[in-house]
Amino acid sequence: MNFFKSSDPKKSQLLGIFLKSVLGTTLFCTIILGGVVWAYQSYIYTNNSGGDIQVAHEDFSYYKNEDGESAILADEEEQALNKTVAVFGTDADGYRTDTIIIVNLNTATNEIKMVNIPRDTKVSWTDAQREAMTAARGYSMVESKINEMTAYVGIDNIRDFTIRQIELILGVKIDNYVVISTSAFRDIVDAIGGVEVDVPFNMRYTDNYQGLYINISAGLQVLDGENAEKYMRYRAGNSDLDRMGWQQLFIEAFIDKVLSPSIITKIPELVSVMFNSVKTDASLAEVFSYYDYITYFDPDNIAFSVIPGEALYIGGVSYFIPDMNSMADFVNETFYSRLIVSKDDNTSEEEIEEEEPEEIEPEIIINTDLTIQVLNATNVSGAASTHKSILEDAGYAVANIGNYTGASISTTQIRVQEYANGEQFVEFFTNPEIIEDQNLVYDVQILLKEN
Repeated sequence: MNFFKSSDPKKSQLLGIFLKSVLGTTLFCTIILGGVVWAYQSYIYTNNSGGDIQVAHEDFSYYKNEDGESAILADEEEQALNKTVAVFGTDADGYRTDTIIIVNLNTATNEIKMVNIPRDTKVSWTDAQREAMTAARGYSMVESKINEMTAYVGIDNIRDFTIRQIELILGVKIDNYVVISTSAFRDIVDAIGGVEVDVPFNMRYTDNYQGLYINISAGLQVLDGENAEKYMRYRAGNSDLDRMGWQQLFIEAFIDKVLSPSIITKIPELVSVMFNSVKTDASLAEVFSYYDYITYFDPDNIAFSVIPGEALYIGGVSYFIPDMNSMADFVNETFYSRLIVSKDDNTSEEEIEEEEPEEIEPEIIINTDLTIQVLNATNVSGAASTHKSILEDAGYAVANIGNYTGASISTTQIRVQEYANGEQFVEFFTNPEIIEDQNLVYDVQILLKEN
């Protein structure tokens, strides 16, 4: 029987219209899809081919966990559990990677971990990197800040230089990277209708040389692209760590906005920005695969951290020196602490369970690397300065002191991002109150009150 032949002229006419409609729609969708693929391949995808400097890297083993198993899950089934992406934000000139965030997506634990690498992190260039740069440029570097590497070799060589250094520091394989220009950052924020942020303090800064003028008042407000850029670039004093504190506040608010239902109407504008100002080595197939990861995650399961280390002045230059002695524990806790994968175990992915936490006797944690702010809420002049000296004599570093101008308090408050960090300061005061506050710019904020 021929289903496409009919003796009824009207039915034949309707069938013809139907077939033309189907063919036309299919052709239209094919053209649109082909255009999207072509645009992605032409404007966003870097093909992971690297830049003009070819580096013959030395052999390198990724971090090993306590059981001796490789923490980099090479098997395809295991790899689906864990992906790590490096996100870079460039400066206004597009040469330096002033924002470096390593994003780890783990479907086994339903968590997203975001690790800040300070832009001032001091790195020693490898022999292979120096030799390759000398061959291509006629000169090379021995040491530099990590954000400067792309200024020397070009942003197209980011995989063989900046990312290689990140892998050496963390011992973690970077699966993909994304580079976002300053203009793209502004345009993305504008495209989603701005981001509501509770600015922690007045931000005032003038730099005629850079043409940078920042004037943002404290308080809850919606930042457009221009002010969001200024907020992210603002740097009080010389502390890169402090700046990452308020950058974290913005990132959390940005993620909440992007994951909200209202973002659907903004997709066309976001696509336009992406094609013009974003670069990645993730293929279109890999981008679609990340969708499977994103669907698993709850925004409440996003955690922020900074690699262990300390800020130092060396030869008059501000650097961040990673603490490599603590890095293995940090990486294990951040990327793999709750993931159990055994090569000798035949369990399936569905049978992988979270590691049961060990019972630990409560103890007071002493951490002298915390950033501390002391504010005077008493009527005693110089109280903040006095307590600054007391804390520094005990080995702590007080980053900022001043007068408290907020709501009235009845007793000294020790405000901390993590409750455990506040217990070590109780002995310095009379009946203080420890309060958790995730929106603090500093690790610890002490509000002094007469007791």
